[in-house]
Amino acid sequence: MTETPSSETGYSYQQAVKDLDALSSFEAGLRQRTEGICWALWGLTTVGIFLTYGFVGHAWGGSLPWWATQLWVPWIAAASLLTAALWRSAALSAPQPIREGEDRWWMHVLVWAGFTALLTTAAFYLPGGIRVPVRALFILGSLGVFLGLTNILRYTPVGRKVALWGGATMAASAATFALLDVGYPIVTALCALAGGLPWFVGGLLETVKG
Repeated sequence: MTETPSSETGYSYQQAVKDLDALSSFEAGLRQRTEGICWALWGLTTVGIFLTYGFVGHAWGGSLPWWATQLWVPWIAAASLLTAALWRSAALSAPQPIREGEDRWWMHVLVWAGFTALLTTAAFYLPGGIRVPVRALFILGSLGVFLGLTNILRYTPVGRKVALWGGATMAASAATFALLDVGYPIVTALCALAGGLPWFVGGLLETVKG
């Protein structure tokens, strides 16, 4: 097909369409890769939070002092700063389409920080002993399923699958762990792995496929 020049430079309308399609594909891939890295990051953050509470809870005989209930704050703060930096970096590479992701990073932080505070209150201030990490894992899994179904954070199609798959895996793992007759450290370690690996692995796969 003969291309029609759009100006004296010989740059055709057909070539412009091809360039726009290529740019759109690059931007979509960049968005998906950035989102995947964020999922992996929050997966690691989840592991860190569980292990931190497990270590402190074991050291204090299962009864946490008041300051220990807030140990999630530095984890969430660090992950939030890295999330903002990742979206900012993506925005600099493709300002227009990724600008939406950069502008909404605070929504991710608000959802995760608020839910972590709720989870901490529900899991650590209520009695339960060994059930505490299991309860926390189930609540976290429910969040993943909720975010995947509602997509209030406007994930990519792959990102929604990561949220759903990870959340469902966590909830199912929590139901299984509730039946185990093992000590607090073991349950906490299992919950840490079940709470972080699904989103970490899912995020890596999303990044690779982006």
